[in-house]
Amino acid sequence: MEQHPERSIKLADDFLAADKLALLDQLINPAISLAIHSAIQAKDALYLKVKKEIVKPRSHGQAVKHLRSLGVLGDASLNQLSRLLASKSEAEYGQLELPIIDAVESIRDAERFLKAVKAVLATN
Repeated sequence: MEQHPERSIKLADDFLAADKLALLDQLINPAISLAIHSAIQAKDALYLKVKKEIVKPRSHGQAVKHLRSLGVLGDASLNQLSRLLASKSEAEYGQLELPIIDAVESIRDAERFLKAVKAVLATN
């Protein structure tokens, strides 16, 4: 099945929309998880556009490193993705509910990361 950057961007937008609903319902860990998955879809869209494929790194750190190698995003965007990916295990597999501020910051990072990716996609 052929993948398209537009589909990944649509999924990123959908994850963010669901993310905000989860936060309104005080579903903190799911809200963080949805923000993370929005950023992952945005990352995939960027790879599809630039490299014509999705790179599946072995670790979250490698994902940021691979994205940095494309040279199309600034440090602020890469740091946003890095923060999101760093919280993935705790948000999705941890036994504790994370603080609401973590969800708010994750949503903010995902929104900013998606905005940056969309700007790159619009110019390429």
